[in-house]
Amino acid sequence: MAVPEVGLYAEVRKQIGVVQVVVLVGDRTPTKVHSEIHRNSIEVDFPDKDSKHTFTLPDGVGLNPKSCQGLHWVSGDGIHMRLQLAGDCKHDADEGIDDGGSGCSSVDVEIKALRQSDGAMFRCVSCSGSLLASPRSFSRVLPLPSENWREMSSDWCCHGNEYTRSLGQSSLAPNEADCFVSELYLSVHPVIMDANSVIMKAVTAKDKDAGTSTKRSQVQCCRCRQVLGEALYKANPSDDAKQWSAIENVHLYKHCIQVSDVRQEGGGLDGISCNIFSNYSLEMFLANHFASLSKSQMSFKFIVQSTDDNKAVLLLWLLSYDTMLLCSRSSAVSSCWKPFHGDQEDEKDDGDANAGVQYFRIAKILYHHRKDESFTSLLQEWNRDFGVETVRLPTHSCMELLLLLTTSTQNTPVSLRTMEGFKVGYLRMTTDTNQT
Repeated sequence: MAVPEVGLYAEVRKQIGVVQVVVLVGDRTPTKVHSEIHRNSIEVDFPDKDSKHTFTLPDGVGLNPKSCQGLHWVSGDGIHMRLQLAGDCKHDADEGIDDGGSGCSSVDVEIKALRQSDGAMFRCVSCSGSLLASPRSFSRVLPLPSENWREMSSDWCCHGNEYTRSLGQSSLAPNEADCFVSELYLSVHPVIMDANSVIMKAVTAKDKDAGTSTKRSQVQCCRCRQVLGEALYKANPSDDAKQWSAIENVHLYKHCIQVSDVRQEGGGLDGISCNIFSNYSLEMFLANHFASLSKSQMSFKFIVQSTDDNKAVLLLWLLSYDTMLLCSRSSAVSSCWKPFHGDQEDEKDDGDANAGVQYFRIAKILYHHRKDESFTSLLQEWNRDFGVETVRLPTHSCMELLLLLTTSTQNTPVSLRTMEGFKVGYLRMTTDTNQT
């Protein structure tokens, strides 16, 4: 007798203590499905098949069974319900599953690894081409403040003074022997870069911060044209020959580079990963980038433009970046269960009576693609809205972003794939896949 396919999809909003649960049972009728809610698990029983599935929730997530509301059946999905987190779990959820042990929470580990290095090697993540003139040992490896520190600098003193005003207008430029570590990039002095291994590509676009004199260009790998980061200039360079002398610092995105110790070129080194940024991905970079912009610019709507032609590709509406997604490996959710683009396909375990539950921290996003019918009219409306920010990405990154969002939409229950005329998608804030 075939074991019925069943899956779990749940969104945990820890700040408001609410869990939206969908028990996915495909085309089975509601009279033949029994579900039971416990504090640390959800059981689904098929009486006619004499089978039971138990979904064990991760540590830090406990349900209050008596708080069940909005219980209803949706054809093609299954059982929908809303529950509250158990009282002692509303804060434990943040500690238990929020950071996943990787991504933005690992800055201290990365700083330690760079400080211990006898000579750091920077390579392109796509072609492994060397980016430095020679291996570098840094005398200072320091963390950078959050991306919105300039906006907050005026509040550091009860009364504004000349020091805080000048500090807000300054840049944190490293010296030749410095390496500053941000949540998403490394800031290094341009002198350490191999000028023959990278090229600069000016981004011709309007800058809302026209009051500043800082200019930016994309840093690309000479071998494969992979975008590695951006160069910040002291002033507008007059020609290509003067670009390097005018560069103040270089930001290298963590998901675009490989960083290892020179001693690892022939083998491993105890205590230090071969590539300390192996956990980073474009998906994580974009999710945290939008979250950072939302915090610093107080905006939740973004127009994504291609840097190649300055045309709008996507309209994004960031709903939240504090949501935890719980999901099971089940063909009721997806035929090969790839909840995120780029994940390795895992074998399904439909016969497991105690089904494992994966959990991720995600940024939940509403989006429109330029091929959508209402895109043009909505773009015109958003262009008139001063609360909408423009984000410029390379064309390949725009296409990758679209692929990530559409893939996540396809792995969302059918009834939850649209909202207010927008498609619903999500991006992982961290790349570790945790499983109970």
